[in-house]
Amino acid sequence: MNRMNRMNRMNRMNRATSRACSRIVTVIAIVTCQAFSAPGLFAQPGPEMPHGRFSLPSLYDGSHDFDFLEGAWTIRQGRLVEPLSGPYAEMRESYGRLVARRPGVGAATVEWEAPLPDSTRVSGFARMSYDPKTKEWTIREADSPTATPEPPVVGHFENGIGVFYGLREYKGHTVLVRLSWRIIGLNVARFDRAFSIDGGASWEMNWIVHLSRETTAPRRRASREAYCCGNVEVMWYTVPPGQEDELIRLFARESFAMGDSVPVQDIALLRDVEHPSTFALVRGFDLYYQPIRDFYGGLPWAAHRSTLETAHIRADSVYELRADLLTWGFTLGDRLAAGPAAITPGVVVATSYVRDPRRSDSYEFGLFFAQSVVPRLIATGARPLGVFATDRFPIDGGWNGQRMVSGPPGRPLPPQRYGVVLFTWFADTASYERHRQALEGDPFWREMVAPRLARFVTSMATTSKLVPVGRSREFRGLFEHP
Repeated sequence: MNRMNRMNRMNRMNRATSRACSRIVTVIAIVTCQAFSAPGLFAQPGPEMPHGRFSLPSLYDGSHDFDFLEGAWTIRQGRLVEPLSGPYAEMRESYGRLVARRPGVGAATVEWEAPLPDSTRVSGFARMSYDPKTKEWTIREADSPTATPEPPVVGHFENGIGVFYGLREYKGHTVLVRLSWRIIGLNVARFDRAFSIDGGASWEMNWIVHLSRETTAPRRRASREAYCCGNVEVMWYTVPPGQEDELIRLFARESFAMGDSVPVQDIALLRDVEHPSTFALVRGFDLYYQPIRDFYGGLPWAAHRSTLETAHIRADSVYELRADLLTWGFTLGDRLAAGPAAITPGVVVATSYVRDPRRSDSYEFGLFFAQSVVPRLIATGARPLGVFATDRFPIDGGWNGQRMVSGPPGRPLPPQRYGVVLFTWFADTASYERHRQALEGDPFWREMVAPRLARFVTSMATTSKLVPVGRSREFRGLFEHP
């Protein structure tokens, strides 16, 4: 009976789509109707069918869902040479580049190109548009910017996954098409396309594209830059009046002795703009535990601690952080130097969010942060430097800083909290204030992003404005061009 029902629905779809002039209207109508009449099509369990057609809240505004995509991406794609040709169809792999732009709110365009092994090139184009009345996106694809677009697919995002359905003609079949966009991290996404000729009972995946971000910034990175580090420690010091230069000199000596390579390096010494006697020492370790134990059990830390104690410089607290959202710590340039040729250090803003692990939907925070929070910060003038977690972060695996170090002398224990720390860069404090005012005045942030962010955390975010001093490494933007 179920098979007969599916066949009847497919027959109705075939008849309804026979007229080219009414195809677009028919696509939207049939997908909408089947959301009600065929629950099996949209409510199958598992990652391929993540949500129901009309499960969005009434106040939902998805007009910024594709903001995360803006910029240039490197793509690795696998595509069936002949879709619907059987279980052993040939999959062709190629590499290329994709560029996404946002011409306005509720709109996005994508262009991509990839060379094939036989020296030919394949390309494509897509235009996304958002309808605030239906709260859905419509996507129209074409083989090139000048080609005739395919019939549209319609859908929405939920929890970082966008699923879109429509109907197309292929090889004499009216096929149900499903496009999926998945946010995997700040710098990683995935797109795939599947066909179904049995009303959604089964699917053939015929196109998979893995995206790695190149840039959202106009300035190219220098080739000498490096990434550091998978594990980062931020040690906060309070310095007695007149002893500030002693800490700066100590950092200069220690950073010079360590060098600029993992497993351990002193990345930067940052001075609090509003509290000049407070400093944050950022130290990087590789992803393995042993270098941390070796450092705190060795002579460099003993000499460091002795100098601090002599100068009555106190370590108040420490944060153990792990790079998450599939980023690799900080991107670093040269060390700051004295004189007129010195790099302008700017202001580094560290914003800490304490998540509530008791929330049943806390696993959604990472995707929400990548899709909604960071794009709005960029749009209002922030330059992200890195995102770190103090413990388990929803997108990456489990990690507990408490088991890393058991309190060596002179080093505080890290707090037991589920925190996320975002580092951003601004040219000066005036630029930061303009960003803050723009963010507060942004309707989408104020009405949609900020209220949801507040539900994920246990307290207001804390912010520190910091200026690199001494031999600090230059911080480069997370999304700049390599």
